[in-house]
Amino acid sequence: MIHFIGKINSENELGDLRTLLLQNSSEIITLFRQRAELAKRIGVIKRELGLPSRIRERETEVLKELDESDYFGRSILLSLFEFTIANEEVTDNLPASRNIGEPVRIRGTQDSIQFIAGLLISRPGIEVYSTVELPEHLKEGIQAYGSHIVHGETDQPDLRVCLWKKDSNCDIAISRDGELSVFTLPGSIAGVTKVKIDL
Repeated sequence: MIHFIGKINSENELGDLRTLLLQNSSEIITLFRQRAELAKRIGVIKRELGLPSRIRERETEVLKELDESDYFGRSILLSLFEFTIANEEVTDNLPASRNIGEPVRIRGTQDSIQFIAGLLISRPGIEVYSTVELPEHLKEGIQAYGSHIVHGETDQPDLRVCLWKKDSNCDIAISRDGELSVFTLPGSIAGVTKVKIDL
């Protein structure tokens, strides 16, 4: 097989960049773990003091440290706020998910109900498994708050989202006639890690 010098150099550079990216990911994960532990401790103190998880004045104070035109930094900070608040609210006695009895039903266009269904399962740390390409609006909802879409299978999902069908194993169902049915709501961020999309 004949290799061109330019292709070899590009492949070497790609490998080097992937190594750097992996190092960067490891550092970020370490920092997120530290942040989650700090947030849990802050959450305990806030509960003892009777303070709410969301304190807008504190968020505003932190946001003021950024240049107003720094959209990227602002979007990262807002995501960090949600990650932090979710970890402040984690307690050991929250269920992974809970059945809500009578299902909540929402009617609308396919685009809107798919987006809403995606938002219901969108949290940092959640992997959403599907063996098929998902509808665009469902993907947007899933990714909105940090869930990660995995093209593949999972045998033990915490929640099941059914597209175009309803059955007794569905936690969330999207019908072809424009109805979103929610039978089970995600509980704590620590409890739900795997969601399966069924067709």
